[in-house]
Amino acid sequence: MTITTSSKGVKRQAVKRSMPAPKQLGSGAQVRSIDLIQKQVHAKATSLSMFTRWSGNVARSDAGERIKIIRNGVDATILVSASEHFNMPRAVMAQFLGISPATAERKIKSQGLLGQAESERLERLALIENEAAGVFGNADNAKIWLTHKNHALGASP
Repeated sequence: MTITTSSKGVKRQAVKRSMPAPKQLGSGAQVRSIDLIQKQVHAKATSLSMFTRWSGNVARSDAGERIKIIRNGVDATILVSASEHFNMPRAVMAQFLGISPATAERKIKSQGLLGQAESERLERLALIENEAAGVFGNADNAKIWLTHKNHALGASP
């Protein structure tokens, strides 16, 4: 117990209480695991929005700008975000774009650019999705239409 005096000369008694130690959430490994999961969820959300932003920019650009994008090549990380956007493995998206999965992974790891043919296919996919969203009313319906078999079109997605 301690006695303190205020500025007005009043003496007070204060009892010093010890605070209990905060509870541990778990081992350091568990905390790091939770942090890693949170970072992965954030990265996936960022990746999904990255394709949506890129796709919107492509749809708003004129033909001359789209040709420049194709000639310069598209960043390979857009392939990653597109595969997550359409909820398909990267290997399937790579084959859809006309490159081998191994080549796609190499370009992703080296932070390289897709070739002109792959860039054009990815750009066309973005334009088709944008048009389909206008027809079907929203992007979710367009994505469903693009990723499911359509018997009227020969049963290919």
